[in-house]
Amino acid sequence: MSTIVNPFIKRLTVIEDNLPEIAKKIIQDNAPEIVLLVKGQLSHGFNSSGGFLKWSGGDGFYAPNTQDFADRDNISTPKVAGQPYNFSWTGETLDNLAMGVIGKSTFDITTVASKKALLESIYGEIFDLTEEHNDYVNNEILLPQLYEYILNNMTLGLI
Repeated sequence: MSTIVNPFIKRLTVIEDNLPEIAKKIIQDNAPEIVLLVKGQLSHGFNSSGGFLKWSGGDGFYAPNTQDFADRDNISTPKVAGQPYNFSWTGETLDNLAMGVIGKSTFDITTVASKKALLESIYGEIFDLTEEHNDYVNNEILLPQLYEYILNNMTLGLI
């Protein structure tokens, strides 16, 4: 019986060895949707922990005089007092969000390098997915496509 099963076991071992590269390709192929999740977080005023964008000089919500500064800079996106920061001032941060380095088990969302470093020094981690969005990427994007790859390839060339 083992002669019948061994080729399948060997094939599954090859598939297992390929899964990190397949996962990396799935992330690359779905990068626009993943980046959009981070863009949505920031535009709604949330950091990577799902909290508001608090910092040492603010609570994450626009002050009454912020709209005056926005008007002076010709910013069209309203800065309503009491509303969460929406990361829409010049648009540079959100417009330049992109998939960065994709590693074996991680990936990085990035923007203009100098802006990213500055913003993270102020707000902490803001370019990672929230737990909710991370679960979405894992359960709705990554796992289904990995399962599909495994099922489509486990008997390839064997039957």
